[in-house]
Amino acid sequence: MLCMTLADELKKQGAQIRFISRNLPAHLSAMLTEKGMEYLPLAIDEASEAVDELAHANWLGTSQSQDAQGTVNALPWAWVFQLQV
Repeated sequence: MLCMTLADELKKQGAQIRFISRNLPAHLSAMLTEKGMEYLPLAIDEASEAVDELAHANWLGTSQSQDAQGTVNALPWAWVFQLQV
């Protein structure tokens, strides 16, 4: 997993690592905790918006804009970016 390799290296250099995901299997969230990384699960809600038309987006279970907004809301850093929906 490329993202885990990058996270491991950043953690060695003192970075705080936070993974945000929807539907992450329990064994993967446990692995993050064991490695001292934070995991923030996104809520699993029925989409209040139509799911995007992209063929590869159906697995998400929500629209890309709702997913992005949920991610922004999960981040504690207001200065990261503002999402315009």
